[in-house]
Amino acid sequence: MDEQNKIIKFNHLVANLIILHNTNNMTRILRKLQREGYEITDEMLSKISPYRHEHLDLLGSYPLNVNKKIKALYKELFLMA
Repeated sequence: MDEQNKIIKFNHLVANLIILHNTNNMTRILRKLQREGYEITDEMLSKISPYRHEHLDLLGSYPLNVNKKIKALYKELFLMA
């Protein structure tokens, strides 16, 4: 039973990390489009979602590079600054 709970929690963690990754990428791209002069409306934003489930293998292999330098997410997550 404990092993099943660990697997379930791991799957939730992987799904949440994928959503966070997608949110960060989508925000970065949308902000770039805004800077280039494109208008991003609330209606457009309501049609997109960071939750993608096609082509995801939650039980797949996700190597972790702990030496990779990454940018802070805090500023990137604010779309309408």
